[in-house]
Amino acid sequence: MYMKLYLRLCRVITSKSFRSTTLELFRPQKGRYLFTLVVGINLMFAALNTRAAVVDFLFTGTITAGRDDANWFQGVFPYNSTFTGEIRYDTSLASRYVNPSDLSFAQYTFNLGAGDPVAMSVSGAGGHTFSSKTPFYVNTYDNYGVNPSYPSLTPFDELYYASYANFNFDGSPLTMSYYFADFGVHFNSTVLTSTTSTDLPAAPPDLTAFANSYFNVYVFSGTGNGPLAYILGTITSVTPVPEPGAGALLLLGGAWLFARKRE
Repeated sequence: MYMKLYLRLCRVITSKSFRSTTLELFRPQKGRYLFTLVVGINLMFAALNTRAAVVDFLFTGTITAGRDDANWFQGVFPYNSTFTGEIRYDTSLASRYVNPSDLSFAQYTFNLGAGDPVAMSVSGAGGHTFSSKTPFYVNTYDNYGVNPSYPSLTPFDELYYASYANFNFDGSPLTMSYYFADFGVHFNSTVLTSTTSTDLPAAPPDLTAFANSYFNVYVFSGTGNGPLAYILGTITSVTPVPEPGAGALLLLGGAWLFARKRE
């Protein structure tokens, strides 16, 4: 959307009719002013494109349940304690999967490089942290369970940010034997207007649109009868994180136009 508008504006400001009318007021500086206008608009659209590509938000909440039979996580997320987290991803890096037989679900995969920032992290008491490894996933559900329907399933909308078993605890991977593990953040609701499509979210979730928002860690060891651990926490706030590069470009573009116009 931004690119189409950008190209249209560039065509307009470089057209003969635009130069002969709008820029007439600046005729003593007409060449320099036209260059200034183009540079300023380029900087501002670069900022808009940067903001559109990266989604970054913080969230906070309270631990509501937990169990750790083998003390794998040293009890560092105790009941009723608080946690903080962050999710960050570049929408341009995602690959999309859709099941043709159920278009109410889509999965976006991010294969991150060694130097890329952690996509998802949650920290608790004393700074102990769960963090995602690669790949990282964003799962989107829109009217899931309506068409097709599934027995005993109440239809729902959901944004599910997941690393499944690909996560670290305090920088180290799982070392215990397990048959199922999951680290994820969920924004879920049975009100089927919470999401409007299965598109990859280009903005942080609106917490007020989801009745059940939480983070979880599950680890089931052995064959299902051995030790297990789980941590559940209710998310109570979501705060967007502005991209500093985008803000700087937007400010620079505006300042460039203002300063050159005053000359």
